[in-house]
Amino acid sequence: MHKFIWDTKLELGNSLIDRQHQYLFDLANQLMSVKKKSGLTLAFMRLYKHVREHFSDEEALMYTSDYPNYLEHQILHQNMLNELNETSTKICKENLSKKELESFIEKWIEHICLFDADFVKYIKLKNSTHHQEHSIRVVS
Repeated sequence: MHKFIWDTKLELGNSLIDRQHQYLFDLANQLMSVKKKSGLTLAFMRLYKHVREHFSDEEALMYTSDYPNYLEHQILHQNMLNELNETSTKICKENLSKKELESFIEKWIEHICLFDADFVKYIKLKNSTHHQEHSIRVVS
């Protein structure tokens, strides 16, 4: 069985997003360890619910931060949700391999490392610039 292990290298510096990503690893491991279809269905439902909530939180943060790649990121999220829907159908038809589940989780980790990390860099830069603007004093 493949075990997904959270690594602090994956932390993006936003406590809410980092907690949600870490919980995804827990859910992924639960999903991968299930043996019966009923357990798989329940574990998958938990994962799906978490993913929807996480995407909603992340997109709200992107929107309020004026993230320039917000729409593109939103499309990536929608594509992942579509893939989750397809996976759900495969579970119902008992036509899903553990390898497919593992592949989806690996795509998610890649998404965190590439796309979410880019967003966090934007936030950090924006906050740094905002802080610098408010730190400048005019001496007359």
